[in-house]
Amino acid sequence: MNNTRFATAVHIMTLLAKSPQEWLTSDWIAGSINVNPVIVRKEISVLREAGLITSRQGKDGGSQLGKNAVAITISEIYKAVKIQKF
Repeated sequence: MNNTRFATAVHIMTLLAKSPQEWLTSDWIAGSINVNPVIVRKEISVLREAGLITSRQGKDGGSQLGKNAVAITISEIYKAVKIQKF
């Protein structure tokens, strides 16, 4: 894992926490971070596997937090990103 992946994951989680009722798209999140949407999609996949976020596909698709933001620790995000290798 490199520091960029962790920082990207934290940024994604922060954006989702700030908009708990909205389904944020990977394109929108990528624009916020100024990275390619593919990078965001990879991290979303990792965070979804860890149970930290939920996603849906389609026209109204996007991602949301999988549980209350208060219940998510920074160490959970770190562990999710650290375990996954690309």
